[in-house]
Amino acid sequence: MYDFLAFAILALSLAGLVVGIVHVNRPTRRAEAVEKAAAVQPHGRVPIRPDKPDSRRPNHLLHLALTVLTAGLWLIPWFAISLTAEITTARQQREHEQALRQHAAELATYEHRKDEPA
Repeated sequence: MYDFLAFAILALSLAGLVVGIVHVNRPTRRAEAVEKAAAVQPHGRVPIRPDKPDSRRPNHLLHLALTVLTAGLWLIPWFAISLTAEITTARQQREHEQALRQHAAELATYEHRKDEPA
């Protein structure tokens, strides 16, 4: 009985780590916007504002329940999942801010070209 319980806890821990580490990319409407912007314009491509990244936060109530059910053994995967989510969110935020700066520069160039006489 205890062997099965130990195996179940180990399996849940590994599953939690895998779920926390693997990032599933969801399709967005960005592809359509890129295609529209790629249409030939007399003064160049229209810059597209970058999408805000999805912040994927762990469900802490679920992890609390798992911690209680496993007598505290779920704390390790919970910590790993939370840390991974925090690091990923911070990285995505930095990349988004960089993309916004690049977008602003492209938009200024586009506006300048649009205002120039042909």
